[in-house]
Order: sequence, then structure tokens, then C-alpha cells
Amino acid sequence: ERHGATSASTKGGDNIVPVCIDYVEGKKLTAGQSLKRLNEILDNAEEIKKHGFELVALDSLTELEAIIKNSPTYENLVGGNDFIKTDVMIEIMRSVLLKFVDLQDSIGIHYVVTCILDAKEIADNGEIIESQPRLVGYRIADSVVQLFPDVVVVGKMTNGEVTDYRLQFAAGVTKNQTDKSGKVKKTVN
Repeated sequence: ERHGATSASTKGGDNIVPVCIDYVEGKKLTAGQSLKRLNEILDNAEEIKKHGFELVALDSLTELEAIIKNSPTYENLVGGNDFIKTDVMIEIMRSVLLKFVDLQDSIGIHYVVTCILDAKEIADNGEIIESQPRLVGYRIADSVVQLFPDVVVVGKMTNGEVTDYRLQFAAGVTKNQTDKSGKVKKTVN
């Protein structure tokens, strides 16, 4: 997202090189162009290694999902068949995210991917008691989480004197699939 690159460049210091995948030289790219740009960047391990990067970050899965959904690749694979939308989304998203794993395997780089988390219940100190990832489907969240060895939640907390963003190791994160009556059929926790 454009504001993510701006924020990283102004708050992150000299060690961060922001790359906006949906804007180039002030021009907004289409979803298809953005997806192509991201894939080209992630496929270029030698260029990443040449610049000495130690970590690659993607902000965010929620935005990636929107880009994929609006891309010609997604529309062509779905082909009007609503029953395969989730499978196609998972296939494209996994193909992108596995490029991070490939970078780690090939050049030893670390990777971080963010995802918006919708908090449903928060304690008085800011601890997240119940939340869910902002991804369209249960199966998408389930499939994506399996690609990462570590999943952590960051949220604003207070000790009464200081309020700041903290890792929340006991945060409750779930994604449920319900039937028509609202009864939970599957859950990812």
C-alpha cells in the first residue's frame, strides 16, 4: 500500500527501503500490474542479495487478497465459476507467499508478512481476547497460516502509565466457518 511505503520510509530509518507495488513514479498500477510487479520483485533473489537486504516484508495479506481478487489472472482462472473462487484465491496467494520461503531457502533472507486483525474483544489493558484475520474466507486464513513457522499478534497495550504496541503472546485469534443457521462448523485457532 502506498501509505505503508511512506510510513516505512519516514519512520523506519535508513535501513528500510520501501517499495510500493501498486504505484510507480506516482502512477497507480492496475491489480494485474501490481501482482506482476510483486512477483517480479520476489523472483529476483540475486538483486535482493546484491543490495544486502536481510529481510523482506509484505504489508499486507489483506491488501494482497484485494489485488489478487481484482487481477485478470484471478478472473481468468475463476472463469465465472463461483464455486472455485476460494480455491483460486488460495492457489494464487500461496504461489506468491511461497516465493518468500524460496528467498529464505536460496539466499537466507528473513521475511515478514502482515495481516489486518479485526479485534472482537479487548481487555482493559488492550490485550486482544478475541479476534480474526481480515481475510475473506475460512479456508484462505487456514491455508495461509500454514505457510508461516511463527504467527504473532501485535496490538496496543497499556500498563496504566505507558501505552505502546506490544507482542501479544496470549491473544485469541480464530477464524470460523459457519452454516446457514450461524452454527460454527470449523474453526482455526
